[in-house]
Amino acid sequence: MQTLSDPGSDSQTLFEDARELSAAFVRNEHRTGLLPPDATDAMVLGFDRAGEAGLAESYMELAALYRNGGTWRAPLLTKDDNRAIELYRLAELLRHPEASLQLAQTAYFARRTDLADEVWQRAEMLSSSLPERADVLVFVGYLLNAGFGVPADPVAAVHKFHAAASLGNADAAFELGLMHQAGIGLPRDEDAGLGWFFWAADLGSARAQYNLGAFYGAGTNGLARDAEMSLEWYLKAAEANHAQAAFTAGVMLLVGDGGLTPDPDRAADLLMQADYLLGEGVVQERLAAMGLRRD
Repeated sequence: MQTLSDPGSDSQTLFEDARELSAAFVRNEHRTGLLPPDATDAMVLGFDRAGEAGLAESYMELAALYRNGGTWRAPLLTKDDNRAIELYRLAELLRHPEASLQLAQTAYFARRTDLADEVWQRAEMLSSSLPERADVLVFVGYLLNAGFGVPADPVAAVHKFHAAASLGNADAAFELGLMHQAGIGLPRDEDAGLGWFFWAADLGSARAQYNLGAFYGAGTNGLARDAEMSLEWYLKAAEANHAQAAFTAGVMLLVGDGGLTPDPDRAADLLMQADYLLGEGVVQERLAAMGLRRD
């Protein structure tokens, strides 16, 4: 607040103070009474002022907060993709090198079909200027596979995913697993798909880790039913804040699924995490539907 009230404050100081306030939320200081009720407003104002003063990184930081809605432990801001897109546009005007990609990705995942043509144009430009960037290759693959701003071309998407996977990209490996299993752009081959899922999981894909947890849990996709392996993969996905993985692992430990030793304390932690990720009341409703409850 002192920095904001000082007309001589420079953009870098405003940015650093706002970012430190953001970090205080992540440290849960808002839950322990160390932050006043207007702390979020001060943080946003600090980022805005720094951006208006020409610091593109400040717009990028604030856009990311709106895009993600904070972390599960610190919901700093309500998720707002439209506001994030506006802020990425401002950062783009200030020539931030990552603004175009972040803007395009946000619009795509928000399914802003009104921006589809613009998203594809940005993707083509990025693909030309950054041909070896794995995340760009994956994003172009998403657009080609979905037909977002461009005629759908799953085969071309597979080529992009293969190129990105060869660079060690987990998302690309996961997509190849899906496409093999569904027979989209590739011959249908469950074994090949499973191999891609394992590779993606080892590379850190929470989606692949969750899928492996489900496969082991049900004994499908060529894997024998194994509650311990299922729980192991769900826990890995939960560590990456995969909401359904946290919930499923919590239930498994709550009831001792498949012969597991019940662990009420660990279950409580996982279900609390799922509460934050899924939204208030969702976990309680799901447990009630399963005939379960937690004290």
